[in-house]
Amino acid sequence: MIKLKPMIDSAYESQKYVIATDRLRKNLAELTESSEYKKLPLSKSVLSENYLMIAEWVSLAKDDLYHYSKTGNCWYSFIDRNNVKHEIRVSKGAGGIYEAKMWFIDKNNKPNYSPPNVYGNLKYDTAIFNTYIYILLNEILPYFFKELPKEKLYLPATDKIRYRLYKITLGNHLDKTKYSLEDLGSNTLSVSIKN
Repeated sequence: MIKLKPMIDSAYESQKYVIATDRLRKNLAELTESSEYKKLPLSKSVLSENYLMIAEWVSLAKDDLYHYSKTGNCWYSFIDRNNVKHEIRVSKGAGGIYEAKMWFIDKNNKPNYSPPNVYGNLKYDTAIFNTYIYILLNEILPYFFKELPKEKLYLPATDKIRYRLYKITLGNHLDKTKYSLEDLGSNTLSVSIKN
């Protein structure tokens, strides 16, 4: 194992150094050998690599999260260290399906689905993604499936890069004794409760 100093915000002690595991090496090799990756421009290939590493480094420890509050039944928000408001909520989408979506509020006070966690210092604030995933796994999923046990919760990603980030993260952290994760293609995952 090799210790790395990644391009992340070192304000969080546990995030200062991470371990390059065999799983991370395998996933990076798989990514960089894919024909899809080889067609990407440099900016998107670097983003793909960074998102893959963020997915591996997700920490669900409470000291690696932002304080969040519940603003609705399946709607949560938090403010990051740059005073940017982030939200995650479940809504009923097209065709009557339930979707979990994450966004931040931009300077025009509108939801923005772009990657929120790169600031002027070019370091990732991993606590943002940690907080989103913690809320999804520990708040939204238990409540959603308590209320609607026969439904599926869909996680549509705005692009292939984020889809891969969600898939790896949920593959690593979703309690597979309680939930099933299904890859639906078209950059969409779904979660359902096991009977």
